[in-house]
Parts: sequence; structure tokens; C-alpha cells
Amino acid sequence: MAVPGVVKVMNVTRDVYGKKNTGVAVVANNYFTALQGRKKLNAQWDNAEFTKVSSESVRADMVKLLNEEGYEHVEKGSFSNAIMDGSGQIEALYELPYLSHTCMETMNVTVHVKTDGTCEVWAPSQSPQVQRAFAKELGIAEAEAEDKIKVHMPYLGGGFGRRSMNDSLIECLQIAKTIEQPVKLIWTREDDTTQGPFRQQTLHSLKAVFDSDSKPIGLQHKMVSQAITTQGRPSRNKLPFEVMEGINTHYDIDNISTRFVEYKGQIPIHWWRSVFGSTNGFAHEGFMDEVAIQANEDPLQFRIDRLQSEPRFVKVLERLKKETNWSQQLPENEGRGVAIVESFGSIVAHAVFLKKNNGKVSIPKVVTVVDCGTYINPNQVEAQIESSVVYGLTAALKDPITIKDGAAVQANFDKYRMLRINEAPRAMEVHIMENDENPGGMGEPGLPPIAPALTNAVYDLTSKRIRKLPFDLQKV
Repeated sequence: MAVPGVVKVMNVTRDVYGKKNTGVAVVANNYFTALQGRKKLNAQWDNAEFTKVSSESVRADMVKLLNEEGYEHVEKGSFSNAIMDGSGQIEALYELPYLSHTCMETMNVTVHVKTDGTCEVWAPSQSPQVQRAFAKELGIAEAEAEDKIKVHMPYLGGGFGRRSMNDSLIECLQIAKTIEQPVKLIWTREDDTTQGPFRQQTLHSLKAVFDSDSKPIGLQHKMVSQAITTQGRPSRNKLPFEVMEGINTHYDIDNISTRFVEYKGQIPIHWWRSVFGSTNGFAHEGFMDEVAIQANEDPLQFRIDRLQSEPRFVKVLERLKKETNWSQQLPENEGRGVAIVESFGSIVAHAVFLKKNNGKVSIPKVVTVVDCGTYINPNQVEAQIESSVVYGLTAALKDPITIKDGAAVQANFDKYRMLRINEAPRAMEVHIMENDENPGGMGEPGLPPIAPALTNAVYDLTSKRIRKLPFDLQKV
């Protein structure tokens, strides 16, 4: 309050999946002054409950859960019988970290609670429930919410799922009610990065069984993670609907088992672009490449041959084979990788090309074929694919969110880096399949296949198998 222009310092709370998080708001005549006032605070936080939580402790707890049976997703044939009948097997553990949404525009909102009991809100939000949440806080009947609460929806400044949670909006409402003036709340980048909620950390145990001719006869994928929809709730003893997105069980393998083991953790997670597709797709398609190599088959042709029961998949892959001249052998210092994932009603296949020159690895080209069913604007399809490629490469090649003493270590772009323009693919080709199928999603399906296509290309270039993200492309 000693800083000129600071008008109030107050407690605020926000609900994150049933847990009340308490903070301190500094209200001032302008943003700069509020920041100066905030620097004067000497808040003492009671973190005793969380000090033992770390990235290492979370991983250790997840590893123990790999021994559990978990919830059944798909059980085709008998994987246990395949193990007894098989002549050989391979197994692998794939790992992915917590990640921040890091929208370019941090969480912000403007709220005016008026003396006549009405409210006006400027909310860059993905959620249509703004009025419902505000009505509850203001004691307005839900039937009257539309008349008494006016919501302006500006451009998001990036969303990626984070803006479907209105926790920062409720913070601002509390402040605006208290000071009885219009209030614009802005989180700093550090607030935004460290508070989350984050994309989930996951572990994936994968096994494949082969017959005497090295052909796969069994596949098992067991995933351990938190679930978004069961946070803050008792276990429902059933498979959460969102957790198995992006795991392709269409492959023509006689015995397939896919299962989920739930980890109950204290770190909040939330919908992140392509949600579980981003984690499951990497593990599943990365391991399918391992299966193809073990079977002594070309990875792209392997997928075509074992997806014959799904003609849309086959057409996408055959188009990718044509557009990439896949049959043509690459020079010794180049590599390529492929992956295909169905998510949100659309099928996307990427081919990532790598080149090593004077010890430096670059991504000269990414070729994409997408079947999103009926579409209207091809430019929008291409833009979403290109955006997903850059977003997915950032997640694969840059920084994780790591937890130490119950808090996120990374706070700003110095330690949570973005892919730079000189690191991005030199060319991105997008080819759209023409058909009359039902329209699928497009904002998210381009992301899940990019990381496995990249790591499969690394293997093709260097014979090194990447099973843990993120990694440094210049150290392969």
C-alpha cells in the first residue's frame, strides 16, 4: 500500500478441480503500479503438504503402478496366450512430462460488477459457462443470468484448452465485487507458467510378441497417468472417457490389449492441445516403428499392410507414400520417419525428414496427409496442421515442466523455451483427402503424429531410439 497508486491488497481464491487455491491480489490504478506493489509483498506460503512432491516422486509412484492390471480399453484375442505361443518379444517404456499451455496471451479478464446487480464481462474464454459461473458467485438465478450478465468474447490470444477453465475469471470477479469498480486482471507470464493446470505426465509400457517368422502376433499398451475428469473426485472404478485417445487398435494383429492405470496426484492437469492424443500417439506410433523394424519391414509399408481393414487409413498412407517418393532411397546423411494417428474424428499422417550437415541436424521438410472428412476452407485445414506441427515439435524438442518441492521450476521463456523460426521445418506440405465422410476436428489432430514421426526419423538417421520426451535434436 506504500506504493503510490496501489488501492487495495486482498486475498483471492480459485477453485481448481475441487481444491481451493488462495492467493494475493494487488489492485492499482495501472498494471505497472500493481506489479511494483506486488514486489513489495513478503507472502509466506504454507506449502508443507506439497514439499515432498517432485517429478522424481511422481515418476516413482507411476512406475509402481505399471504392475497393476488397470482398466480395460480394448481386449482383442488373448495377449497372454500370444506370449506363450510366440517365439520372441520386445518391450519398451515411453515417457512424457508435464507441459504448460503457455498461451501467448496470459490469463486475463475484465469485470464490472454494477450497483444495479448486473455484471459486464470481457472474457477471452473457451467455455460457454462464463455466465453460469458468474451467476453462482453473484447469487443470480441461472434463469436470469443471460439478462443480468453480459459477456463479451474477444479473440483468445491462444487457448489450447487452458481457457476452458474459468478460474482466473472468478478471481477477477471477487476483486471487482470488493472494490465496486471495473477491474482488469492480468496474470504475469510466471503466474501463467507455474500455476498450470498442466498437460499430464504419462508412462507407457509396451510389449510385442512375434512368431517364428518375426511377424507380430501380440501387442500390449499399458498407460499410467492422471485423468482429467476424475480429479478431485473419488475413483469411479471405470475407464475415464478421455484417456485412451490416439491409441490405434485397428492394426491387424491377432492379440491386442490396451489398458489404463490411474495415478492420483496433487498436480492439476487440464485439456492441452489434443489432450491424451499428444502422449498416447507418441508412445504407440513410436513403438509400432520398433515392431516394424523387428519384423524387418519398411515402417510405412508395414502400416499399410496391417491397416487393410480400415480403407481410410490405407488411402492416407498410400497418398503419403506417393507425395514423399517414399520408395526412393535417401542419401546417407538423411533420415525420415512416419506416424499416423486418428483423433477427434480425423486421420493425420506425417512424414518428417531430417538432414545432418556438419554435425547439425535440421528438419528440411514435413509432409502431411489429412483425412478430416468433409471440409469447407482448405486454408484453415493447412493452417491448423502447420500450427500443430510447430506446437508438437516444441513439446518434443524443448523443455518440460519439472516439479521440485511441490512447485514448477520453469517460470518464463528462458527455461520454458519455444521452437524458433530457424529451428522449424523449412517446408511443410499439407495434402487433404477428398471424400464425403462426416467432418472431423482439425484444431488438434495434427499434433499427435508429429513427435513419433520425428523420433522415428531420428532412428532412421542415427539408429538411436528416442523413448522419452523432450530430447535435444542436436545431440542425437
